[in-house]
Amino acid sequence: MYNDPQHPQQPPPQMNPYQQWEIQGQFTKSYTTPAIISLMLYFFFWIPGFIANVVYLLEANKTKKITGRTPEGYGCLVALLCIALAPVTLIALRILFVILIQSH
Repeated sequence: MYNDPQHPQQPPPQMNPYQQWEIQGQFTKSYTTPAIISLMLYFFFWIPGFIANVVYLLEANKTKKITGRTPEGYGCLVALLCIALAPVTLIALRILFVILIQSH
């Protein structure tokens, strides 16, 4: 890099140990256990399972954005969300189809 007198470079901000541990923790965070927790919630209570899945997926997306890497278990959360929404989507399409057929 070159030294530009009009735009002096600023040193990076200092982080306290807690902030450093938080950043390092983001690199090693796994979302496999949260995916299993969401799966168990889906079996017993669909709506809380869906909410937990979305919350964990948003957190995994944040980790992905911070680290630049896809965290472990991310694919499990996405697949679980797709599988959980498939019956709801099929029921909605079926209802729409029945409404369209009856209107003609």
